[in-house]
Amino acid sequence: MARFRTEQMKFFLDSPVIVGEIVVAAVSQNMISKNMSDRHIAVTGAKYLVALLVKTDDLLIALDPSGASMKLDDVERLCPGVIFQFKTAANR
Repeated sequence: MARFRTEQMKFFLDSPVIVGEIVVAAVSQNMISKNMSDRHIAVTGAKYLVALLVKTDDLLIALDPSGASMKLDDVERLCPGVIFQFKTAANR
């Protein structure tokens, strides 16, 4: 019986939420696992919060899931281009 397992992991910027002058968006890690054998196929998925991006008029910060401060460079390393994508969405 042949068995195959593949996993795919990607980071995404969720849709920003705008409340007054504050813009918040989550950076999430999405994982999809596929398990296949001769008789069965199983697909599972999970989504995990990696960081929150928060922007006001003159401030842009990142927080980890526990609420601790993160460096923007660390968020950018996880998901290249996410800071530009967030700024663009926040300025609409």
